[in-house]
Amino acid sequence: MSKVSPTSRTLKLLKEEGYTCQVVEKFNPWAKVRIDLFGFIDVVGMKKGKTGILGIQTTSGSNLSNRIKKAIELPSCRLWLETGNTLEFHGWRKLKNLPGNRQWDCDRRVLTLKSLLKDFN
Repeated sequence: MSKVSPTSRTLKLLKEEGYTCQVVEKFNPWAKVRIDLFGFIDVVGMKKGKTGILGIQTTSGSNLSNRIKKAIELPSCRLWLETGNTLEFHGWRKLKNLPGNRQWDCDRRVLTLKSLLKDFN
């Protein structure tokens, strides 16, 4: 059985919602590290009727808070929001006590410019 990554789960979720998406996280084979777009985006998506581009950081549920904290400390995060784009963080976790134990849940958090400014003021 192959393990499905949080990025794959996010791509499936967004496709079901009508988004056209692209993975923008890259792997540097020499340094053996993953590099996010602008330091905080793994996937971008666009949808007819929505203004701007949706940027998504996707991770495990247990790492979600760390990813949000890291992103809001970057000047590029504020610029992303100031230019009319949207930013979401997807934290995936397996739900317990379900038959087959195969159900996954996405803790989906939206960061807005208003909430970002509130955190810094």
